Amino acid sequence: MEEEKFLVESKELVGNLFEILEIELEELSEQKKELIIAYLFGMMSIMAEENQILLSEQYSAVEKVIMEVFQYSKQKTINIIKKLVDSTQKGGNEIFRIMIHQGKYIYPKYKNKSYNQVYDRLTNLIDFIVTGKYKNY
Repeated sequence: MEEEKFLVESKELVGNLFEILEIELEELSEQKKELIIAYLFGMMSIMAEENQILLSEQYSAVEKVIMEVFQYSKQKTINIIKKLVDSTQKGGNEIFRIMIHQGKYIYPKYKNKSYNQVYDRLTNLIDFIVTGKYKNY
């Protein structure tokens, strides 16, 4: 799979996730956007692994998706990607690490069109974090 095809499929993934969640971008708080981006980062990581996409191409696609879909500036996008990458390291943002892990976990279910499981897992996870039940965010 080439980078351009991966980018197109990544944008489709985001669009499909919004459809599954039955939400519009404008309805999301900044915190929820970041949580969804982390979740998508995990899903896109698995998609990239399956299609043998180089890490640099994956990050380039993630950057383009964030800028185009979430309408973030270049600097804000770079900051989010840095937070995502840092969260995979010990001592990084634990919430992002959880969201990335859960995105990786749910991708096979998404791929098999188990959209109810995707919806339930993501909405429950976001609610758990946003309502303050998880104190570290």
